Amino acid sequence: MLLTSIRSWFVGAAAVLLMSAGCYQGAQQEGKETPPGYPGGFCLETMTCNQAAWVCEAEGFYCYNIEDPCEGVHCGWNGVCLVDDGDKPSCACDAGFSNEMYSLYCAGPEGASGASF
Repeated sequence: MLLTSIRSWFVGAAAVLLMSAGCYQGAQQEGKETPPGYPGGFCLETMTCNQAAWVCEAEGFYCYNIEDPCEGVHCGWNGVCLVDDGDKPSCACDAGFSNEMYSLYCAGPEGASGASF
């Protein structure tokens, strides 16, 4: 009886954990693309972002939070976000990777992500 109750509790807890893992949490861990209009994502067609505190960077066509520029910026698995001298997000890429092709993503040779799945 006790073993059945414990097993049922673990099954329920595992189900809740699996359901919550499917929700969008940002690109930082799961490699998901940030939705347009959110920090780290593309600007909306109107060259705006979803909230007033977020700015559309016209040259790179991405949104960022002026209060926390690295919020939502993942840079891929081969780099980290740093705030540049202009208070904008920038990716510092690992050796062999660069953000020349995509301003907020560190890609390897010919756009390879370097991610292992």
